[in-house]
Amino acid sequence: YAVESYLEQILTHGFFHADPHPGNIAVDDMNGGRLIFYDFGMMGRISANIREGLLEAFYGIYEKNPDKVLQAMIQMGVLVPTGDMTAVRRTAQFFLDSFEQRLAAQKKEREVGALEPGFKKPLSKEGKVQKKNERLAAIGKPHMTME
Repeated sequence: YAVESYLEQILTHGFFHADPHPGNIAVDDMNGGRLIFYDFGMMGRISANIREGLLEAFYGIYEKNPDKVLQAMIQMGVLVPTGDMTAVRRTAQFFLDSFEQRLAAQKKEREVGALEPGFKKPLSKEGKVQKKNERLAAIGKPHMTME
């Protein structure tokens, strides 16, 4: 419910609670799990233009469309278009592919976890370094190819 609440606050109303932590949010178990927000001392506003851009970016991510994501970023003013956007597009495609792979891996973990209860083994220090190196190599890979 918390994610839905924040998406509604940000995308529908453009006004949101800007200090979410366990001391400022509670769940009302007696009334269907309603969220209760406390301490409205830090609130934020998001302009209609940014809200529209965020929605377009979410649709682009959902559709796995890097051009739509980049157009949304340009619309919001967080990306300035250059003459050749090829490298930027490739980077966006890399992140969309990476996101899709992580979602698939998480889904598989949940499925395995449902069949085989237990705990996920934490990565060793070497495993973490290897994972970071693989990610860095994958980010640079599209930029290393010549067309």
